[in-house]
Amino acid sequence: MIITNPLAATVKLDGATNFTVFATGIFPLRYQWYFNTNTLLLTQTNTTLPIPDASNSVAGYYTVIVTNLYGRATSAPVPLTISVGDLPVINLQPLGGSIPLGGSITFTSSATGALGYQWLFNTNTLIAGANATNLVILGANQPGYYAMVATNTSGAATSSPALLTLTGQALLLSSAFDPVSGSYSFNYLGIAGSTNRLWATTNLGDPNAWQAIATNIMATNGTWNYTDPNTARTNAERLYRFSTP
Repeated sequence: MIITNPLAATVKLDGATNFTVFATGIFPLRYQWYFNTNTLLLTQTNTTLPIPDASNSVAGYYTVIVTNLYGRATSAPVPLTISVGDLPVINLQPLGGSIPLGGSITFTSSATGALGYQWLFNTNTLIAGANATNLVILGANQPGYYAMVATNTSGAATSSPALLTLTGQALLLSSAFDPVSGSYSFNYLGIAGSTNRLWATTNLGDPNAWQAIATNIMATNGTWNYTDPNTARTNAERLYRFSTP
């Protein structure tokens, strides 16, 4: 599985750059780079593809196919553009960070010679409205790589990707009781791969009375919605707790 696609690049004539892919899976992983979709770059079989001496002949789109014994994954095609003017120069790279799920963080980058900015998530997803040197994230629920693209009339320069890691158990967003049905609903925000468990009891004084009524493994980052119907109506009072796992 490809974790981070290569970043688009713009370089001056005779300049140098490279494309890098990050992938995960059962080893061994094998890499093969292609130019303009179907031209095999025979000797380019590493995670990084170097472009040491850019010319008009190498301008185009680059992809990499990652394979193992169980299958293959293809990166998104990224362009290499040759510029005749001075490109922006990134002079401050953003720093990654590790924060609790639902927390806040600010990424900062800057470039000389830039006329515009655009932040990206996981190399190729534009973040709407993120057009400044600072990217402020509130209520964070998307771990991954964040990078800033600086542009001018000659082309673009992209910062190094900053990794955002989220920690901690799922975050309770809301809960509600329906007096008609006697049911209680919960809405949690969770991280992909986390195991979440909801417990209930009618006897707070007995530690052994707690019972797991629902378990969920988050397939993706997002919300887990669960309604306890409490069909047994065992007690007028029903207590809950949450654990991971």
